[in-house]
Amino acid sequence: MSWLTRWFASRPRRAERLRRATFRPQIEPLEERQVPTVLYYGGNLLPQVEAQALFYGNEWSSVSTYSAQTATLDSFLKDVTGGAYLDALTRAGYSVGRGTASAGVIDGAPLAPNSVITDASIQARIQADITKGLLLAPDANRLYIVYVEPNVAIDLGAGQGTTQQGILGYHGAFAGHDAAGHSATLRYAVIAYPGGSVGNSSLGTTAIDQLTAVTSHELAEAVTDPDVNFSRLGWYDPSRGEIADITEDNPNSLVRLDGYLVQEVADRNDRLLPIFSSGSLPLSLTTTTLTAPASIQAGQEVTFTVTVSVSGGSGVSSGTVTFEEGTTVLGTATVDANGHATFTTAALPVGSDSITAVYGSDGLFAGSTSASVTVQVTPPSPYEGAALAYLTAGSTTGYNAYVYGSHSISAYQAYVYGAYALAYAQLAASTHSAAYWYAAFAYANAAQAYASYDYATSGNVYAYYASFYESYGETYAHANYVLESV
Repeated sequence: MSWLTRWFASRPRRAERLRRATFRPQIEPLEERQVPTVLYYGGNLLPQVEAQALFYGNEWSSVSTYSAQTATLDSFLKDVTGGAYLDALTRAGYSVGRGTASAGVIDGAPLAPNSVITDASIQARIQADITKGLLLAPDANRLYIVYVEPNVAIDLGAGQGTTQQGILGYHGAFAGHDAAGHSATLRYAVIAYPGGSVGNSSLGTTAIDQLTAVTSHELAEAVTDPDVNFSRLGWYDPSRGEIADITEDNPNSLVRLDGYLVQEVADRNDRLLPIFSSGSLPLSLTTTTLTAPASIQAGQEVTFTVTVSVSGGSGVSSGTVTFEEGTTVLGTATVDANGHATFTTAALPVGSDSITAVYGSDGLFAGSTSASVTVQVTPPSPYEGAALAYLTAGSTTGYNAYVYGSHSISAYQAYVYGAYALAYAQLAASTHSAAYWYAAFAYANAAQAYASYDYATSGNVYAYYASFYESYGETYAHANYVLESV
């Protein structure tokens, strides 16, 4: 059977399960995406994974073929956690890096041939092996990878199916404790042995190739979304699932890395993320620095400026920077020839907004994520609408005072200064500029004085109302000036 299969049917809050389909999908490349679709939802990551294999079942030690495979899988875990495979995730901006793999252990509990064990029993076995000290203690980076012996199937429970029905492996988390009884979240992946008399699902490759390929799939997803069935999501595409789900049907995703078969996963735009072999030149590291104003008013434009600098090397990075507020993508910008990128928006919500910039690798320079920058977005001034309303009325009545009233020089000056006051107020309202509000106040003050003089000398009723409106307009313009100056 071809490896072109549907490995997963991913859903948030449920155990991720590696599936194969009963059809051969049509081969087509993943489409270009301008806006990232793999989003970060704020959950835990395993930034420096600490993997340990648990070989479950007595045949791992009693059958020489399988015993030899435990050594191969231990070597594979050291290679895949400490080299180019996780470098690719770093390059893609997933905020995880290289990890380590400790020596695997064998739990020689006898499992009946052709039996179906449950995921709940595997969780219980993991906990028991931690309690008795067979497995290393859990911590924030620990991932237990359970290889179930041949000729045994696994039922995920809750109607999710068995490894005889297309499931090749899965990962998840559950609440447990360390050997001393202290509460801990236990993260794990389960890899079924393909084929055999129990009829486990198979990719059609050799057994060891399937074991390493499925392990790489689960490892990539476990480090970027370890608590998918337990707590808050990490990196996830709401339409296509976790990062290995997205590429599982891509005919180019299964590749050789240092002699092992692995699956390439998706970058944050759902495109196939290439793995560079451990012997190739390493990508130059980068540092992404984000700057922005500390505070703005709601509706005011804010410009974010990014500098992507090469750490300990030469050259200028290219590529794209993605600006994010939490899990919300605000927009993207292209890095210019000087390593700079800017993005302007007026859509930040009122409150304390934490913004980060994520630089995606261009194939020569590694991706990096900036430190977050907080922008305090304050509500608009409560006096803004009143100032505009009164100055609009003052400008209109100032015009009437000159055209339909006294036609005097003072009426004309009241009209002109009132028009300037309104123009500056409108600029101030759109830019939240204290200087513009002060100009509006000053011109309104002058317009009020000339309108008041015209009314006193001519009895022009339009001038009276112009004086009245400009008086209130200058008061509210000055109040806005004070607020904007804080």
